[in-house]
Amino acid sequence: MGNSCFPARLESDLTIDKYVKDVHFIIQTLSNEYGFRTFNLIGHSEGGLIALLVAQTACINSLVLITCLPSLLLKTSSNSINYAHHNLRKMLR
Repeated sequence: MGNSCFPARLESDLTIDKYVKDVHFIIQTLSNEYGFRTFNLIGHSEGGLIALLVAQTACINSLVLITCLPSLLLKTSSNSINYAHHNLRKMLR
């Protein structure tokens, strides 16, 4: 988020599903327009969660996950992940 190029977006619109779709779009564009065939993903923290979800449906050569919350990684439902993402502070109190 921070200084992202779409400042008009609401934080509530920035979901895990949206990030996963963005990565799929990037992979598709690199493949179709530039001929890339091999993709390696590295995800840190929440990015690891996104990379894991992308790797479930995209042809990924290698996947590196750094500092991901194991309890969230065990859940494959993106609805559960989105819930945890938006309610993590409440859950930790």
